This record gives sequence, C-alpha cells and structure tokens, in this order.
Amino acid sequence: MAPTPTREDKFSFGLWTVGWQARDLFGEATRPVLAAVEAVNKLAELGAYGITFHDDDLIPPDSSSTERTRIIEEFKAALDDTGLVVPMVTTNLFGDPVFKDGAFTSNDRSVRRYALRKVMRNMDLAAELGAKLYVFWGGREGSEVDFAKDVRSALERYRESIDLLAQYSIDKGYGMRFALEPKPNEPRGDILLPSIGHALAFISQLEHHDMVGINPETGHEQMASLNYTHGIAQALWQNKLFHIDLNGQKGPRYDQDLVFGYGDLL
Repeated sequence: MAPTPTREDKFSFGLWTVGWQARDLFGEATRPVLAAVEAVNKLAELGAYGITFHDDDLIPPDSSSTERTRIIEEFKAALDDTGLVVPMVTTNLFGDPVFKDGAFTSNDRSVRRYALRKVMRNMDLAAELGAKLYVFWGGREGSEVDFAKDVRSALERYRESIDLLAQYSIDKGYGMRFALEPKPNEPRGDILLPSIGHALAFISQLEHHDMVGINPETGHEQMASLNYTHGIAQALWQNKLFHIDLNGQKGPRYDQDLVFGYGDLL
C-alpha cells in the first residue's frame, strides 16, 4: 500500500500547475481560470503544505494598483484561513514578448533593466508572504542561432543580474536563498544553464555563491538524456539542492510535465 502524503512531507504546488488551462501550441484553453484563493482552499483541503507562484500567476500583468492590492489581500487572507504557506516564489521572465531575446541576457539593456525591476518587485511580495526561496528559470535566456548572441557576454550579464538581486535581498534583510532551474531547450532552441552541472559551475562564479543553489526538475534533465538521480546526488553532495520540482517525462521529448513518476515508475 502506498504511503499517504501529509503536511509534514511539505509538498507544495505551483499555481501555474493547478491553474493550468490546458492550452498548448496547437489549441486554445479547455479549462476555466482557477482563482488563486480557490486554489489555496482546495490544496489545503487535500492536505498540501504550500503553494508557489510566478508574479503573473497571482496578479495579472494589466492589473491596476487597486486590483493588485485587492488580489494580494485576498490571497493573504486565504493563506491565514487555511494555514497554507508560500515556501517559494518566482518571476515570469518568459511570457511577455519583450523577453523574446531573453531577460537578464537580452541584447537590449532596457529589457535587462525591466527584468530586474520586475524581479525586485516580486521579491518584495515574496518577502511579505514569508517566502525564503526565490527560483530563477531562464526560459528565454538562450538562442536559436549560435551567432545571434555572444554566449560569454550573456553569461556575464546573467552573473551580474543574479549578483545584483542577491545583494538586493541582503540589503533588504529578506534572508532569501536563490535556486536556479536548469533546462536544455524549449522555448528557446538552446537555453543557457541547460543542466544541473552547468548551473553548479555557473554558481561557483557568483559573488554570493553561498546563497545560490539549484531547483532541478525531473523532466528537464531527462529531456537532455541525463541521469536525473545522478544529478540530484551531485547537487546534494555539493549542498546545493535548495528545492526540487517533481514531474514525469518519457525520455528526451518536449517538456511533457506529466504526473510525477509517469514514464519512470508508472
């Protein structure tokens, strides 16, 4: 008989997963929008420990200041009522067309600055909600054609951005740790920091490398035909496994985001 998960296991769920509208490259949404408060209540009912989110998952980008305040207050009230926590928060740096060439590594300085401001604003909210971990997935940091971007310059911009944001957290007294999430490709043809090993090597070059670890996802390593178990073991060996995303994947295909274990155990 399979063990039943409990709150003590500290399973948390992304608002972008439970609220996914089943939209893909070939079709429009087939599920209704799930309000954040409804997601909190349902997850609490199911015995979950926490909920995580991108800034745009919780607060639509076109929200007014009044709407933003209302959404945040309602979300906080739902957390208080249910006891659900927010252990991790992240930023959507891939959905807006302005990020088509990257966020931290964009060749356009104004885009890089906008990305930093977007993250800082959401870090303020994350701290307000008690989150102690901030994840960075560089989905648009990369290229389709190698000569479209100087990779060494891009990595330097990436490093400067993470260093600046780490210092921002320190200056604000947030006490956050950062976690980088590797992925080999999709949506870009090639994404910077494509694997656990690449991310660990990058972290070693950061000014505040002690506060930066990784958030590996099962399917992402398997997309690159890598051994996920070995990657996790190395991250643990280096004391850099700060968070983990569990899903399922049937080998080196597109990012399937199946139920955890499917393709491996099921």
